[in-house]
Amino acid sequence: MKWLLASISKGRDVSDFYPHVVKLVGANSLEVRKMVYMYLVQYADHDATTRELSLLSINAFQRGLSDSEQLIRALALRVLSSIRINDILQIQILGVQKCASDVSPYVRKCAANALSKLVPRCDDMQREIMLQLMKEQFLDKDSSTMVLTSALVSFCELCPERLELLHTSYRKICHLLTDMDEWGQVIIIDLMARYCRQFFKEPKALKQGVAELIDQERRFYSDEEDGSTDEELKYLDPDHQLLLTSSMPLLKSRNAGVVLAVCSLHYYCGVSSIKARSAIGKALVRIHRGRREIQYVVLTSIRVLVRDCPSAFAPFLSDFFVKALDPPFTRLIKIDILVSLALEPAAIEAVLNELRTYIRHGDKVFSTTAIRAVGRVTELAQIVYDRHGESNGMAVKERRIATRIALDALHGLSTLTQASDSKVVVGEAVSVMQSILLSLASSKTLSDGSNVVVEDPNQVQAFALRRILLLLVSSLSNRQMAYISETNENSDEDEKEASDLEKLCIVLPPSALSSALWIVGEWMTNTPSLGISSWTNGSHNIYSARQELVRLVDCCFPNFKASEKEQSIHFASKVWMSQVSSNMASTSSPEIALCEHILAMGRVDVNPDVKDRARFESCLLHACIGLKCDTTGMDERPGATVLDTKKTKAILLANKPSPSYLPIEDNTSVGMNSFRFGTLSSLVGHRARGAYISLPQWAQKNSPIALREPIEAAKEQLAHNFSDPAQMQTSGGTRGFYAEDNDSDSSNSSSDDSGDSDTSTSSSESSDSSTDNSESESESESESDDSSSITSRNDSDRKKLLAPSASTNGTVQNGLMLQPMIQQKAVSTVPSAALSSSDDDSSGSEEDDFSDESDVIPSTNILDSEATSIMANTSQKEGNLLGMMSSSSGFAPAPASEARISSKSSAYDDLKGLVMAPIMVDDQKTQKIDAERDSSAWLQLVRPELCGGLSVHARYLRGATKKSELQMRNIDPSKTNVVCIQLQFTNKKSDSSSIRRIKVLPRSGTTGTHASKKILCPPEIMELKGNQKTSACLVVEFASMSNREGDLLGRIEVKQGYGGGSVPIEIKPPLGELLLQLEKNMSVEEFDTTMTRMQGFQRVESSYISSLPMTSVLKSLLKHSSLEMISAGNVNLLAEKKLRMMGLLPADNVPVLVKIESTEGAGKITVCCDDVVAINNILSLVKRAIQ
Repeated sequence: MKWLLASISKGRDVSDFYPHVVKLVGANSLEVRKMVYMYLVQYADHDATTRELSLLSINAFQRGLSDSEQLIRALALRVLSSIRINDILQIQILGVQKCASDVSPYVRKCAANALSKLVPRCDDMQREIMLQLMKEQFLDKDSSTMVLTSALVSFCELCPERLELLHTSYRKICHLLTDMDEWGQVIIIDLMARYCRQFFKEPKALKQGVAELIDQERRFYSDEEDGSTDEELKYLDPDHQLLLTSSMPLLKSRNAGVVLAVCSLHYYCGVSSIKARSAIGKALVRIHRGRREIQYVVLTSIRVLVRDCPSAFAPFLSDFFVKALDPPFTRLIKIDILVSLALEPAAIEAVLNELRTYIRHGDKVFSTTAIRAVGRVTELAQIVYDRHGESNGMAVKERRIATRIALDALHGLSTLTQASDSKVVVGEAVSVMQSILLSLASSKTLSDGSNVVVEDPNQVQAFALRRILLLLVSSLSNRQMAYISETNENSDEDEKEASDLEKLCIVLPPSALSSALWIVGEWMTNTPSLGISSWTNGSHNIYSARQELVRLVDCCFPNFKASEKEQSIHFASKVWMSQVSSNMASTSSPEIALCEHILAMGRVDVNPDVKDRARFESCLLHACIGLKCDTTGMDERPGATVLDTKKTKAILLANKPSPSYLPIEDNTSVGMNSFRFGTLSSLVGHRARGAYISLPQWAQKNSPIALREPIEAAKEQLAHNFSDPAQMQTSGGTRGFYAEDNDSDSSNSSSDDSGDSDTSTSSSESSDSSTDNSESESESESESDDSSSITSRNDSDRKKLLAPSASTNGTVQNGLMLQPMIQQKAVSTVPSAALSSSDDDSSGSEEDDFSDESDVIPSTNILDSEATSIMANTSQKEGNLLGMMSSSSGFAPAPASEARISSKSSAYDDLKGLVMAPIMVDDQKTQKIDAERDSSAWLQLVRPELCGGLSVHARYLRGATKKSELQMRNIDPSKTNVVCIQLQFTNKKSDSSSIRRIKVLPRSGTTGTHASKKILCPPEIMELKGNQKTSACLVVEFASMSNREGDLLGRIEVKQGYGGGSVPIEIKPPLGELLLQLEKNMSVEEFDTTMTRMQGFQRVESSYISSLPMTSVLKSLLKHSSLEMISAGNVNLLAEKKLRMMGLLPADNVPVLVKIESTEGAGKITVCCDDVVAINNILSLVKRAIQ
């Protein structure tokens, strides 16, 4: 079977073994049956033969549904539902119905997955039955996250449009959303977004929020933070707000798909507040640093978002700079994002600095995209600076800054045309130069009508125009030579000359040549829109250059593309009109004849666009003055209207608006914006094979809140889990996630729930184990037939003892008496499933709660001494945050007289002798428990700004305190590979709100010789109110010990239930905390003798400078290490000025001896040990502690 499964994993077809494997369904070995079902799941529906053999084994599969092993039940259902034969459909439906009420969440999850296989083959009646099963059994009643995830995924496959089925489970889904499977969260968030749009009305803050108004009106990032966020959420439906609040923590998910789905939910269904937009921006910027595939998807989504809400991404401008290792398909997207974020002066300067580097890149596509971006940023700069000028009253100054930016860009592009040898790059630069020149010509007028002079002392515009003219003449000459070489095929010299000219000159592409013709035509015809008519280079004559240019255009016209021909016709018309209207030349000059010849060639062209353009402009000129040289193709019409020269010039030579590169006019993104960002359809630009479901329109009004009220059972569970922790019960039985606490019958519900395992729906596995433990403990304690009657009678008496009394000084909490001045047994406020897994046998037995009058009730948690003052003030109201009470007078056991219960009922006398008193071992080395003495200094593990306001500190426990903690957890204190850590949780939220469901969980992935073997985490903290503190104990058992610093490693994470996310933590105990205590005391003489004997590599000496007295040095060393002081009686350290300390290495019990001798403001440290590596670590530790 192992070989078959290995072959399946390699992609081999092993279906021929199906007849032999199916016979092993009833094998006795559990492992064999698991492998058999794995094989059958793969090939049950492979072909007709396997389906027939599967039919013969239906009875075996049905027996597997009743197996005691949950994995066998689940695999049997998967095999049964994989057989696509309609004859057994009813059997399959019955199997799903049976497994839908299974006690194991995994089996119920498989039943939910089976629905998507069976429903497509069902008729209408069976389909409704299965959908009803999904709603009632899975969505409404089940609170297991794995079951809900599978049920909702099946819902999206079977009936994604029937959103009304989610009414009663809506709130439960929102509450459990953060605990569901990651890829299930993607589908569920999309489902919740469609539900939100269909049953809630559009929030006013969606289009009129603070961030949206900033993006629409100002179009640049603002740091204004005001109280509008609460107002924006104020008018939301409570259930609508619940969805948004529950999904917000998922922005910190490690799964990029989940983060993208949450961002889509808040963008399309949330409010446009500054806080929400900022969170979306931070999350998307975080996940875009992943793999290149993820980076492409995320950047594509950011490109869509940044055009609508640039304020979310403006603080992260530098994150979108192109890196050297970025793939080509992400470089282009990053340029689009950078241009969209250039909406303030600082951003414009930063983007232009980046683009200076990009335009010289070797990738021609990337380089041309960067050149186009320069034109877009230059245009945006004028808009941004004009807005600044309107706001601060310095419009002229701001416009001059924008003009300077445009001139700098124009000069840089002109220089690029000289340095680059790529015709594509040069052509794109010419096109952008044309737009910048025209924008400079139109930037002379402000919005208020006042004029601004474009200051160009360096004649950058004239330089750019001359460069464009040279490129244009060079391209036309090169084309003319190529045309001559084609017509004269026998001339080798002409062909060689043409090839040499082609190497030296750059031929502009058609689009660039058209732009060059247009801008040169504007310049040479003295068009007012350009305003530059001076030829600033020596004695060159602009009119001679114009005549030569017209000649070249006339020669190359037959070989032009359509766009080039149209611009050539327009160029000829402008030259003809400027010549005729001036007195410098007559209508019979060669230049006018060439212009009319160009128009004549256009009138007979085969391209209809070229022909229409030529005929229109020819008729326009002919109606003005009349064509004299060439009227070929002109239709003479008597009585035609004669146009005035001024009107004709107004048509041909009037001011033109500058072209726009703004993304608003980018038509290529119109099709992509119609789909939600983050979907496959938005990437490919069309509906992805029916998988895309568009968001419905917003409802006209909010649906009634009563529709989303959960069913009665779920409502009780919801009230129980989210009630005040002081009112929650801690019975031996288990409760579901939404169990309700009944104050009037607390003790009865405790005893009833402990025997009923069906009441648990959130974690049935843990609840089953809890119930079994409590039952087994009660059975093991009954040693005679009369014990059951005694127990029942004592239970009734015990209820009387636990009833609240006015004369009782303690506080009644969770059905147990809590007296704040004595140490009692721990009473946990977390769900009892967590208690059932602890090693304390008293959590499942109520008989241990009482002992006789001479007994001392031991404390379950001895680490809450610092939190006692806080808990004493709040215990009457909300109870202990961890469900534990500790002594207010330190860690000493309470006197027996204080531990007596103030009740004189006869029931208490009947309880005497039923519970054995704890055995007290008389040990001379037994010390009084003192956590301050037996602990290290506090270390900060979690900062509040990284964990939603939760601060976590830790310190290592030693000595008697550590021993007591380990004994309470049934761990042998003599183990040297166990580390005990006290954790202190503090709520430091600025708004003083509560933090719920704080959990410390072990993390996997730590392997190796010195990795953690077992981690015992503290129970869950249900609620931590504002500015409160509480303590817990964490025990880490390592596989083996090491004498090297930092070898040991344990991984945990601190997780919050709502809004805080999780923070990973690595625990690396220092060597100083791992040192062991001496088995027997050593005298000062033995210590000095041993140190004298150890020389060479066994001895290290170092000096230090410190003014601390020896008592302070001793305290510091005791806080930073487990070293013990060696002294002879009551020694005055200040007088002797010598400190001797000793410990044992954890791996091999090698002694470590430390001697500190103090002088005036300095001293000497001597460390002796046989381990060379450890001796240096100990020396460094001692020096750090002293200094």
